[in-house]
Amino acid sequence: MRSIRGRLLGWLGVGLLVLFAVAGVLIYGAVKDRVETDFENELKALARTIAAGLELEIDPEHRAEAQRLGSLAIPDPNRDESDRLEARRKLRKLAAKAFRVRFALDRAAFPAATYYDDSPYFLVHVLPHRTLVDSLWPAGFPEEVGGPYPMPGPLVPGGPDEVVGFGKEPDLDDVVDAYVSDKPPVHGVARRVADVRFRDPGWDAMWLRIRGDDPSLRKTAHVYVVGGLGGVNRLLAQVRAGLFFSGIALALLIALTAWWVVRKGLGPVTDLSEQVAALDARSLGQRIDESSLPVELAPIAHQLNAALERIEHSVDRERRTAAHIAHELRTPIAELQSITEIARKWPDEAELQSRAVKDSHDVALHMGRVVAALLKVARAGSGEAPLALDTLDVVPLVRNAWEGLGGAAGERSQALDDGLPDALPVKSDRDVAEAVVASLLKNAIQHAPPGSTVRVGAAEANGRAALTIANPAPDLDADDVAHMAEAFWRKDEARTHSDEGGLGLTLAFELCRSADIELVPALEDGYLVLTLGFPVPA
Repeated sequence: MRSIRGRLLGWLGVGLLVLFAVAGVLIYGAVKDRVETDFENELKALARTIAAGLELEIDPEHRAEAQRLGSLAIPDPNRDESDRLEARRKLRKLAAKAFRVRFALDRAAFPAATYYDDSPYFLVHVLPHRTLVDSLWPAGFPEEVGGPYPMPGPLVPGGPDEVVGFGKEPDLDDVVDAYVSDKPPVHGVARRVADVRFRDPGWDAMWLRIRGDDPSLRKTAHVYVVGGLGGVNRLLAQVRAGLFFSGIALALLIALTAWWVVRKGLGPVTDLSEQVAALDARSLGQRIDESSLPVELAPIAHQLNAALERIEHSVDRERRTAAHIAHELRTPIAELQSITEIARKWPDEAELQSRAVKDSHDVALHMGRVVAALLKVARAGSGEAPLALDTLDVVPLVRNAWEGLGGAAGERSQALDDGLPDALPVKSDRDVAEAVVASLLKNAIQHAPPGSTVRVGAAEANGRAALTIANPAPDLDADDVAHMAEAFWRKDEARTHSDEGGLGLTLAFELCRSADIELVPALEDGYLVLTLGFPVPA
């Protein structure tokens, strides 16, 4: 059996695990992006600083010639134009070998770097294919050592055991990744300086006028700045470890909190189960306290209380039925005892013995009808065998019942005023109808004064066939009629002489309800009138 608490904790745990995983990935991604962006911005800033330190210079050996040709190449209206053009041509030719890019900054001002260090190192490459400066030189230039070395390149993907070499010219700020087998991954940026200028403003202005737009006279350099990712990776590893262990600690804390919250939240369910477990056959009158339960459980408690009420009514009905059976059988059993005792006392009286046999047979038939009717009612109430309503004539039932009770009526000098028609067809169960009619006639004989008359009649009202049984009731008043269906009720003076205890009418009401018969008591002109309303045949 699956537990609600277990299911809640399970789904809550899965939800928190997914939430922590997503949150951890997002946090780690944001931190990783920020760390890598800051690292790359540092490399870009260093690349810009290095690029700003590049300048053009003239080889000292050719400086005088360059100054002479430069002065002749400047346009002058007093000079022959052919001489100016010739001087410009010679200066351009000289620039190819005498003009060079110079790294004007002191390398000592930059962070020291070694081949296996995470500190950033830089390289300046001047086209075509000449390394101007490399910050690794103080530790020994790799060409003297031999073997692969990290050479950041433009837009050329790198990988393990592969040197990223020079390819096409890179765009500005292109990111380059280089990997070698014996060094952790590095990350680099490349900055292209398309036109290196003279630091001397006079020479720079003159040179711009001389070269014009000729791209072949421009000096282009590439600045590469590379930093090892070891520090970045170690920082990210620390971030991952921190997120992992903090996530575990937070998960444990939230798990304990969730367990406590679920336990407190399901406390009313536990209380409700304890209240239900405390109920048994002796405490059917108890009810679950709905006011102390939350809104979600209140409907369940309400339905449980309704079920308990139905069970209580059912058990009470069963108890009353058992009491009714016991009471109804008590008098016939007493009659049988009296008949047999008299028969045993005078065994030689043939007439007495014959009458005893006949009386015993009548009593047994009466007991059989009562038991059959009660068993039918009990089975119909439990749903085992619904009552079968058949068409029958109640007039013979009334007359046969009075004939069976004639002895008791004769002892009290009572007569029957039979106002019944020749036939009164109704829809009912025969055993139940016989038991009800016999019970009402017996009640009338027992509670009517001696020497009085019991009246029976028939009518039709509200679409039902009505059978009325009336007897004088001088001791009853209108308030007593409302209590007649109550078990063991009796009016002190009216029923003190009776040994029935008032169960006759109670049993009749139970039987009528089970067979769709309306039993209505009324007090009319000193008579207790009991009206049975039967369904009529279609």
